[in-house]
Amino acid sequence: MSIFGRSLIHTDGKKSNHENYIMKKTELLDIIKKLLKTDVELDFLLNLPESDLETLVVCIRERCDQLGKQTS
Repeated sequence: MSIFGRSLIHTDGKKSNHENYIMKKTELLDIIKKLLKTDVELDFLLNLPESDLETLVVCIRERCDQLGKQTS
């Protein structure tokens, strides 16, 4: 399991890979919005593969860390 998402379980007890995939992508999008401190509609990013969204989150976090160190 990724640290970016969690599994969805239906009432019948079966996990849905499709819903899990969508949930992970929307959670990654939420992380990106928080890192950028924006309410701008970024749903177009959901068209990217999950791995690309994960890469984008890492890059934004690294840049935020760099900026934080420069202001310290």
